[in-house]
Amino acid sequence: MCPVGRMGFLGLRHGSKVAILIGDNGAIVVHTVDGEVRSKLFVESVGSKEWSDAKLCIVSNKKSQIYFVLDHSSQTYTRHPIPATNAFVARSIARKKSSNMVSQDGFSAAFLNSHSPNEDGSWEYVFAESTIQNELCSGLLELSSEHAPGSLRGIMLLSTELVNIAKEAVAKGGLPQKKWIVFLVYTKAGDLRQVVLRNGELFSSIAVEVSKDERELPDVLSGKVHQEVQNALQSITAAGETYDSSDVGMCLVVSGGVKSSLLALDFKGIDVSILTPYELGKLLDIKNCVSVGSIYCDTILLYFTIHNPAGCKLRLHTKETIACNRARLLQKIGIIPACAAILVVTTLNVLWSAEVVSYAKREPELRATVESLTGELLKLRGDREFIKVNEMYEAVDLYRALSSASPCPISKAIVPISKLGERNFDITSFSWSVMEDFKVVVKLGVAIKSGKSEEVERQLSNALSDCKVRMVQVPNSGQDFTVYLERA
Repeated sequence: MCPVGRMGFLGLRHGSKVAILIGDNGAIVVHTVDGEVRSKLFVESVGSKEWSDAKLCIVSNKKSQIYFVLDHSSQTYTRHPIPATNAFVARSIARKKSSNMVSQDGFSAAFLNSHSPNEDGSWEYVFAESTIQNELCSGLLELSSEHAPGSLRGIMLLSTELVNIAKEAVAKGGLPQKKWIVFLVYTKAGDLRQVVLRNGELFSSIAVEVSKDERELPDVLSGKVHQEVQNALQSITAAGETYDSSDVGMCLVVSGGVKSSLLALDFKGIDVSILTPYELGKLLDIKNCVSVGSIYCDTILLYFTIHNPAGCKLRLHTKETIACNRARLLQKIGIIPACAAILVVTTLNVLWSAEVVSYAKREPELRATVESLTGELLKLRGDREFIKVNEMYEAVDLYRALSSASPCPISKAIVPISKLGERNFDITSFSWSVMEDFKVVVKLGVAIKSGKSEEVERQLSNALSDCKVRMVQVPNSGQDFTVYLERA
């Protein structure tokens, strides 16, 4: 049974992690706290006693980080080329091939096989898929999605994690650096899992079932392991690749009994490292994880996956975990602008309050100033000298207006008429008036002695070029007209 981890700040566990490896045979659940394995259990099916313990482990540690690792025999891995391009486009192409989602029926995933392109600039991505008709896997995923959706950090594939472990073993000197590496492990959850690496990249992966009788007979199991690694070498040539014995390295992680039998077999000059789970733990600097006589390496693999930076490269998710991760990311990112907005609003509020207080303090002073200026203005208006000066300015303005006005605007119309020489009409009357728009209209009574009225009108128009001339015949009179003169 998994113990309850210690509570930390905001309900978080102090380094508490739960890792679950699921295969065809069942699931291994490992609970670690601060890098120390607190408990582990094997769940064979839903409804068993161990299932209740696994459920209690997840529910009681729902604030812990939870990881899943899948190792079903139905998993298939195929490699596909990508033409020469940059890393961003290559990753985009791989992402479009699959959404990397896991459901109760299975999963599909696509990922680049390396962080750098090939010599010609091309890339390679791996497409992995699997159908999961496993009630235990569905139950564990539902359990974590229901009780700890925000704690599920990802779902990994054992094959890709074995690639990371093989690279780490090479880096630590426990496995020679070779072009081809065959890495085989024996787990309780999924029996034998074998991966082949080419230049540190995943080339192939296969699961090998082990029967109950074979588990009990180390000699038989060692023969099966030996045959599988030979099949792996044949698969290299079947894929159109070539190899030399000096270019191949093998790492087989099996129980002590199987190791003793394998040491007596011939691997045809290939460099082979046969390790027990305990020896693999020592190679990876994982202590106090498994005992010397451990048969399976599930715990070592899970521990490396969740505690080593080289692990957890490819992560799949469910719909529920994606939604929770987005909400958690939004919460982390959104807190920054929210705090900034609160700070800005608080600052503006403080400044506004300070300004209001400042105006409130200055209000009596401003009122006194207004009253003082109003009193001085009233005194000026009542001062005799000020009145005299004001009257003087008004008299000057009136004088300027009168000076600019014409002394006798009517004379401008009469003088030209008087200067006319011989004329064929007599002026019988004279009057003038001022219109509403302040225009002066002169009205003349004219009696034509000879000629026509048009001729008289033409003479007047020539003499009074700056006036508008209009002649109107007097009713019941043959040669009497009224002439209207209006300044144009």
